[in-house]
Amino acid sequence: MVIGSLLLFVLTAGFTAATYWVHQLSFEWVVVALFTILLSVGLIYPNTVTSALAPFKELSGSASAMNGSFMMGMSAFITAVVGVLGKPTPLTMFSIMMAASVLVIFFLTIAKKFDNNSNK
Repeated sequence: MVIGSLLLFVLTAGFTAATYWVHQLSFEWVVVALFTILLSVGLIYPNTVTSALAPFKELSGSASAMNGSFMMGMSAFITAVVGVLGKPTPLTMFSIMMAASVLVIFFLTIAKKFDNNSNK
């Protein structure tokens, strides 16, 4: 998961920098950028959900529902942030994706530290 999260950050940071320097990024390049970012998310997500649900073997349905509601809540929050920021440009979109990938790495680091401390 760490490698996939770092790949996600590198992709989002690269596309954020590209949209910053090239102000009028063509639609085709935005689609290619989104495809590669979402491909990275598609590689990370199944392992992430499996790891998140592993401690809750007897309550896996409830834990899965909590996971889904958290995802929907984060989507609503990020949509509101995009709306408040003004013009919906590729730079805004990729910047928010980059911030989210930084949060992924941050929370993954916290989870690993918590897991290491609980195993002692």
